[in-house]
Amino acid sequence: MFPWNLFPFKMNQDKAPPFEIGKNNVEDYVQKILSQTFSAFDQDSTNSNDWLRSIFEQMPSGSNQSNGIKLFESFQYIFIHIPVPDDQALERWKVYHTTNQLMIEDLEEPKNSKTITLPALVEKKKTTAVYKNGLLEVILHKKTDMQYTEVGVIKD
Repeated sequence: MFPWNLFPFKMNQDKAPPFEIGKNNVEDYVQKILSQTFSAFDQDSTNSNDWLRSIFEQMPSGSNQSNGIKLFESFQYIFIHIPVPDDQALERWKVYHTTNQLMIEDLEEPKNSKTITLPALVEKKKTTAVYKNGLLEVILHKKTDMQYTEVGVIKD
């Protein structure tokens, strides 16, 4: 059920606002309603965007994996940013992927190998990886052709 009680309007209130329509009156009424609404965010004034900034700070900018790995998803691509400690580490790494996982295998130190589960199915052949400024960016194309199989239903 929708939480109608969170709105600043009273359900038994008349349809018309409790004032004569005019530019200043409407502006005062809107400011009053907004200040009542945003008082739930414990902000000092209605012109401040601190509550919006706090909401954005709480939202993740991407899925943060262990070791600083960041995963970003768009409509067509999945981007994975992997920090590389040094150029020699990049030469030891082998990067593989299946339709739902990305694997980074460290040939000299197997304990440093990583497996990342992808948020969507990806194409097998359209993946690119670019190393620049200590960061390996892997770009995977999402799979758009979902293979559906019809399931027959038998009546008993």
